[in-house]
Amino acid sequence: MKTKEFLLSQSNKPLSYRLLADCYYLPDEKLLGRLRDSKSLLNGLLSKLIENTPANEELKSLTVDFSMLFVGPFKLLAPPYGSIYLDSGNEVMGNSTISVRKLYEQEYLKIGLKEMPDHIAIELEFMHYLAVKEANADNGNLKDEVLNYRKKQLLFLSEHLGSWIDEFSVRVDKNAQTQFYKTLAKVSRAFIHDDLQSLRLKNC
Repeated sequence: MKTKEFLLSQSNKPLSYRLLADCYYLPDEKLLGRLRDSKSLLNGLLSKLIENTPANEELKSLTVDFSMLFVGPFKLLAPPYGSIYLDSGNEVMGNSTISVRKLYEQEYLKIGLKEMPDHIAIELEFMHYLAVKEANADNGNLKDEVLNYRKKQLLFLSEHLGSWIDEFSVRVDKNAQTQFYKTLAKVSRAFIHDDLQSLRLKNC
């Protein structure tokens, strides 16, 4: 039986994935504005993130926290790359990275990326892409296409993003100095697990 919050978190899924992806890039005033503007469009889990959106005056501390967690220059407190968690040796550009790249190429997506293919933001963007494709197929009453894109989302979450989000979110929550990134970690983890549960039910 689905809970009320589970149902709410699935509303407007493409926008939810898009916003989560944006939050894992260097923060700026535009990001904070987009989050505030989305308040009337999103509810459930994503509303918790929006409620913790800091004021523009707090952008400097947010930027420092982002850099310490995901960029460096020293040891990353929460490396945002899937291969760190999925491949042996805690190294980037492992076998899982190659697998992710192949999935992008199967969708004819260009791999001209500033970040590596298994960066958390890129993987969330890919889920946004697949969710949009599913929604468009559903609007066109293309049932086979709907099922096809649901299966692609289920595969991607099961083998990639959903497999490393737990350890990643724990590191973010443990090391973040701002409430925004602590909330982002918890919301990302919960939203992805909710979507994974929903996709498994739909693909039974």
